[in-house]
Amino acid sequence: MELDKSELPATAQPHQPGHYVRAEARLRQLPPVFALSHLMGHTRWSRNQTSLYLHDWARRGLVAQLGGRSGVYFNLVRDERGRDQYLEAALTLAMPTAVILDVEWIAAASSEADVTGMYVAIQRRGACYSLEGVKFVIRGKRWFRKVGPGIDRSGPVPRLQSGWTLAEVLMAPEWKQTALYVAAAEVAASNNLPPGFTQATGVLHPLYGQAGLRP
Repeated sequence: MELDKSELPATAQPHQPGHYVRAEARLRQLPPVFALSHLMGHTRWSRNQTSLYLHDWARRGLVAQLGGRSGVYFNLVRDERGRDQYLEAALTLAMPTAVILDVEWIAAASSEADVTGMYVAIQRRGACYSLEGVKFVIRGKRWFRKVGPGIDRSGPVPRLQSGWTLAEVLMAPEWKQTALYVAAAEVAASNNLPPGFTQATGVLHPLYGQAGLRP
């Protein structure tokens, strides 16, 4: 779910030194997803103080961490659905280069049952964290430039459209031994090709050459 820009921490009431604010009240002033740095700016606490408070709040079930060392948290006081509702928004904060691959379409169009989880492409030198249920694909800046025409940026996280995702899975060598490749090959064999597939194969061929499907 996309966050309302008006809910960013900068709009919350400023912290007043010497004035005690309960954790629940403070969290109600923050959006459903926030970064450690946002809370630091709102409270004027040091990084160490902020980390200690967040650790305590997580223990009490008031917040939940996205994972790894991302420094991104789900605000369970604002919305107890947390990760289930705001995973994509959290990815945007943690990894600004993230692009979701539309593997859901491939899974739905095939009989392969083992395609699960979210697949996310990120830049090679960008931030990357170990997150449950999320599989990362590391790509260079050239790849991101090439697939630009196939990226839908209307949602909270940019998404590589189904035709482009299908071409990526069929052409990149690293997918060959995966259930996702089996599903993609089944879809391609059925000629159930989504819009953008032909364009994508032409764009990606210079990157992958003879390694995968030829356009």
